[in-house]
Amino acid sequence: AIYADHLVKTNYKKFPPAPIIESATPERLQKYYAIQKAKPGYQSLLRTNLTVFGTIDDHDMGANNADNTYVYRKESVVEFLKFTDE
Repeated sequence: AIYADHLVKTNYKKFPPAPIIESATPERLQKYYAIQKAKPGYQSLLRTNLTVFGTIDDHDMGANNADNTYVYRKESVVEFLKFTDE
């Protein structure tokens, strides 16, 4: 799984301290998918006689618990399909 949303900072003015999470843009997803595809182990896996398939969940869209209101939901699906060569 590629978790493209990330911790920006922690808000210590709240109790208990609350994380501030930044959702991923399609550009960040492209970057993370490219990093994964460049890994030698993954390249080796792709060269075998193997079909890679997957499913997209809320993290793959670029935000934890993303749903149909997520601003980049369509773009995230496009990037995921490019990554899986669909």
